[in-house]
Amino acid sequence: MKALFMLLVIMMVTACGSFKSVTQLEESTYIQFVGNPKGVVFTLDKATQVNLGEDTKSFDLNGKTITKIVITPGEHEVKLERGGQLLMHRKLFVSEGNATEITIP
Repeated sequence: MKALFMLLVIMMVTACGSFKSVTQLEESTYIQFVGNPKGVVFTLDKATQVNLGEDTKSFDLNGKTITKIVITPGEHEVKLERGGQLLMHRKLFVSEGNATEITIP
């Protein structure tokens, strides 16, 4: 009886010791735009201007056009314009190793 009890205890202890966790972080910080980038001018912190449809590479993900731009972590002011019309203007905070998604209207 004692041998059976010891065998059950040993089996329970060894069965609980094999848990693994994997956390994958991006090495860079991104702003990720979703939508048609053609003709859209992106301004970062009133200084850096990027023509999303011309100066960047986009890719298709589940039927949506994605454009990624590497930025530094922290607080940023973001502006999107198309044909001189303001589409979006906001402040945002991006933490290190994360991507913030913005939908292009």
